[in-house]
Amino acid sequence: WAIFPLKHRIEESLKVPTAFVYGDIDWMSPSTARTLARNSRLSKVISDVYVIPEGGHHMYLENPVDSNRVICEEVLIGVNSVMGPVPQQKQA
Repeated sequence: WAIFPLKHRIEESLKVPTAFVYGDIDWMSPSTARTLARNSRLSKVISDVYVIPEGGHHMYLENPVDSNRVICEEVLIGVNSVMGPVPQQKQA
């Protein structure tokens, strides 16, 4: 897959909300995902392009704190879009 660009694989098939997550020292570049996100048709389904600091291709291992934050934010966006905002719990 590395020699078959992402752009050509998803440009016509991406139909669900999608976030792209890269590490800042990843061997893959986020530039294609950013270009796709600017595409008028795809901008409706690409929620964001994230770059995890101090993360490579396996950023969830190399920087789990920031990786988990991004994943939780995206899951919450998805839940809110389906169920409405989740009420915040009051702290004791």
